Amino acid sequence: MNKSIYTKMCDEARNNLSQYSVLPCHFDILNFPLEISMEYPTEIFLKDTFEKYKELQKLYVKDEEILDITENLCNMLVETIKTYKTGDVYKSYKSFEEGLMSISKDYFIISAITPEDKFYRMRSDLNLTEEKDFYCLNSKLRHLCKAERYSIAGYPCFYVGYSKKDCKVEISEHGSIIDINLEKNELYVFDVTFNDQKPEDEIKFITIWPLIAACNMNYNYFDEKKATFKEEYLIPQFLTMFVQRNRKKLREDKQEVCGIRYFSTRNRNLDVRQKGTPNDYRNVVFFPSGEGDDGINELMDKFHFDNAENI
Repeated sequence: MNKSIYTKMCDEARNNLSQYSVLPCHFDILNFPLEISMEYPTEIFLKDTFEKYKELQKLYVKDEEILDITENLCNMLVETIKTYKTGDVYKSYKSFEEGLMSISKDYFIISAITPEDKFYRMRSDLNLTEEKDFYCLNSKLRHLCKAERYSIAGYPCFYVGYSKKDCKVEISEHGSIIDINLEKNELYVFDVTFNDQKPEDEIKFITIWPLIAACNMNYNYFDEKKATFKEEYLIPQFLTMFVQRNRKKLREDKQEVCGIRYFSTRNRNLDVRQKGTPNDYRNVVFFPSGEGDDGINELMDKFHFDNAENI
């Protein structure tokens, strides 16, 4: 069987670690999550990583349009972070949004979530049995919504995982978990995971890889519990804002895009090709539409909850 382009790139990077790694990382640049030490500013780390990625990409991709999109995306992401650090958050986000909107929609991976997709939702509390125990927080509890990788502080989101193992890594070793799937129809999500079953999605993944890499970084903080601002959350949070603001503009048929499918960064040696297995480390975060509880209730009504249990 012929290897996919991305598999060939992975093999090349792992066989030439000194050429395709960025200090102080001990893995190649295609090995997610990307680990960064506190001494390494994010924008410098990404700039160095992107330079190596572009060298690798050119070995297997000859399409000038793809190479140009990747180049522009690299420059935009580095400038976005640099601008944010000046305190001009508005200018930083607008640069990010305009940069993504300048890319043809054909290069975004917009995936359908169907009733056949099985998810899990976990809470750290034991003995939860009611379906509403697993809903996302309502507007009256907005003050409990803290900033996460794909969450804006004060904005309730609905996180689900593809495997129980992933939920335990993300939430807690023990707690309550419930099975979830869509009641009917489909929901569309902006996908920053890997799908080697669709050659067209693989090309998209390779093209917008810099965005995906910027969403898959981990800082090695001196004391993570005291870290009130996490630089590695900046690009994923901007992506959340981008999807929310443009949810009806990302598909040609104007169907809403209401979430993001992404890799867990809790797995320190992620294999992006492990979908559909007990080691599936993909998650989806769904965004309510509108304001207040109406949007939250509308989103929750789209799902079927079953088989709550302790693990």
